[in-house]
Amino acid sequence: MPGFESIVDQEKPVRLLSNILQKGKIPHALLFTGIEGVGKRDAAIAFAMACNCMTTVSPTQPLKESGDIPHLEGRFPMVCGTCKSCRKIISGNHPDVISIQPQKGQILIGQIREICQTLSLKPYEASYRFVIITDAHTMNP
Repeated sequence: MPGFESIVDQEKPVRLLSNILQKGKIPHALLFTGIEGVGKRDAAIAFAMACNCMTTVSPTQPLKESGDIPHLEGRFPMVCGTCKSCRKIISGNHPDVISIQPQKGQILIGQIREICQTLSLKPYEASYRFVIITDAHTMNP
């Protein structure tokens, strides 16, 4: 099942993201740093899924339909992986989870302008809109 439990050997980042969800105060931006292959993109996708999952699951609570992020009292939320939102995020087809990748070795200003325009609008179908910028170091000033 996708989600925070799929992120291996990253207890501190998972705990930090879980605390953000428990408090219900999602910051406008998060920066995931580290060496290549540690799971930064997976963590960002799991966080997007946890924020937008239509069915939230707690390790000690039964399935509960909700559009809100639950307060789980020290436990991290698990995503269902089967609702419409989760399936779209996993497949990379969710209109509110946008991925930016370098073109020709760098992230172009046109890509950023397009994202700025998209972010000025309300989410299409999710509670939160996410932009995941991979290889952000390829942006120029």
